Amino acid sequence: MDSKVAGYVAKLRDVLKEIESLPLEQRREKLLQWREPFPQHLYHYRGYDGANDARNLQDMLVESQLFLRAPKDFNDPFECRFQFGKLGSTMEVYDYLISAAASQGESLAVNPYIAAGMIGKGRDGIEKDAINDTNRRLQEVGIYCLTETYKNILMWSHYGQSHRGVCIEFDVARGVKTFGLSRKVRYDGPMPTLDYPDSTPHAILSPIFRKSGEWGYEEEWRIAIPSGSHQHIDFPPGAVTAVIFGCAATDDARKVVDGLLEERAKKGLPDVAQRHLKRADRQYIVQDDP
Repeated sequence: MDSKVAGYVAKLRDVLKEIESLPLEQRREKLLQWREPFPQHLYHYRGYDGANDARNLQDMLVESQLFLRAPKDFNDPFECRFQFGKLGSTMEVYDYLISAAASQGESLAVNPYIAAGMIGKGRDGIEKDAINDTNRRLQEVGIYCLTETYKNILMWSHYGQSHRGVCIEFDVARGVKTFGLSRKVRYDGPMPTLDYPDSTPHAILSPIFRKSGEWGYEEEWRIAIPSGSHQHIDFPPGAVTAVIFGCAATDDARKVVDGLLEERAKKGLPDVAQRHLKRADRQYIVQDDP
């Protein structure tokens, strides 16, 4: 990912670092004043005995880490699709490629090779390369998916092991330096249009936060980290506030979570509540089981 996008994320981190220095209630007030006001909590649904479930639960509950996935890992075939917009002038593209090479540690010696390559390909070839490069950069973005609610029946069915799994509750203000990086996904309009080079430093990230309206039930928020796919990022341990069991959770799920919370306690990390859901008697909803 080029230096402009990395710089954009770095500036956002600086803002969140300032917010993190405030008392908790002032942090909550600041987050409500955001362009997209943050909910107090965000949630992540997870199974408990799948191939990667145990490791991911260990990450969240014991290691205080989130594992970032690549767009190609997700279940939407339109993930991070975009419309190609305007190709910049030859000089604009050349300057961009030189800057990108420099940000990756390349010396000035590569400049003649970049120029020769562009001359040999012509505008059509350059546009094809631009589209491929944009797709490559998008696939390098690390993404973590969250949602606004823990009572979504479809989310439990699709991501919570058919209600047998768990949902992890994160307090955004307590983990503001990490969860403050998240943005709300939009479920409207056509695919985003991307120019090459990018029109703004964060334009390349726009396809990550746009999906078809059919996915609107997910009420999703996403953390997107440039060049972060298949890597971990840390979050403050106190940001995890609860593990919520699905309405069909078994004793096996509870044993897995109990074991992880014991490990957490041995490390001296803050306590995490355990809550349970049940099926309502007269409505098609799940509700808290006191």
